[in-house]
Amino acid sequence: MNTALLIIGVLMLLVVAATVAEAYFRSQTRKPLSQSRPKGVAPRALGQDATTTSILQDLLDERQRLKAAHMQKETRR
Repeated sequence: MNTALLIIGVLMLLVVAATVAEAYFRSQTRKPLSQSRPKGVAPRALGQDATTTSILQDLLDERQRLKAAHMQKETRR
């Protein structure tokens, strides 16, 4: 009976150790929000802030690019 409890205790200890190690290594790979940057955003000139109009312009440019790509696909057929 003592041997079975010892084996179960060791297994539980290993599970806890693996969980702690996983949590530690995951916390080391994440960047703080202040250091992360969104992808797919047009670069801005020095001193230029992203305003509502510049974001809208980016969306319109992207829409125009997608429309042109779609037209090229249709003309190939």
